[in-house]
Amino acid sequence: MKDKEWSGLMKVPDIEIIKELRTKLGQANSYISELEEKLKEYTQRKIKEQSFICLEGRVKNLEKELEKSRKECNKAVEHNIRLQKQLFKMQEL
Repeated sequence: MKDKEWSGLMKVPDIEIIKELRTKLGQANSYISELEEKLKEYTQRKIKEQSFICLEGRVKNLEKELEKSRKECNKAVEHNIRLQKQLFKMQEL
């Protein structure tokens, strides 16, 4: 009865079903691999973005420190100039 037509339908051989299932399994595995690769790329991109944001923050902090150092340096130079002027005045006397 398994090989005979039933209600207008023919029995599909097991080999054909197995072949079709293997094809679908291969497609599913391929799709899974593509998704894993996309996830890996996405994760790497996010890590790079986070690193970039962190570096931007560090750059801003360094710029603030640099500006502070410039101001302190300018104060020291101005103080040095005042001392030189006082020294010159003392030498004139």
